[in-house]
Amino acid sequence: MIPAGGRDEIKVVVKTKGYGGRNLHKRFVVQTNDKNHPKTILMVSGYVKAFAKLEPRYLRLIGQPGQKLQATAKLWPLKEFPFKVTDVQAKSGKDIKVDYKPLKENGRQGYLVKVELTRKAKGGFRDTVLIHTDSKKKPVIQLPVFGYLKEVQKGHVTPRAPKDQ
Repeated sequence: MIPAGGRDEIKVVVKTKGYGGRNLHKRFVVQTNDKNHPKTILMVSGYVKAFAKLEPRYLRLIGQPGQKLQATAKLWPLKEFPFKVTDVQAKSGKDIKVDYKPLKENGRQGYLVKVELTRKAKGGFRDTVLIHTDSKKKPVIQLPVFGYLKEVQKGHVTPRAPKDQ
């Protein structure tokens, strides 16, 4: 508690995970025992620099049990934060397997991260690919993976002729 007329500091920690390359706006409510000003709103905003470009930012695998499903993401280091990928692994590894390889496209050096579904049973799943780097600033980049497998009932979809016929 701060006495009337006194001074102190308020420390606010803002987690910027997921905001790389975007503006961040956060509001905080400070409660006081001042009858004229029982609440004060503090606002923090600013641009969060991106560490790397991940395209897409998450992977979704949707299909039928037994179907081979895979997806890829491209990871591009930015000039301000150069790094090398040292390993990739699935956080859980129960439903997916992962791999990566260097990628060169339009003169840019990056990485291609491949995710393959190993799950056979119907239902939903989620996991996270942990991309390990040699950077002290960001030793791990996370790539969320989610989806589901669902049986398709026969007769469920009615085929239609293409519109140009």
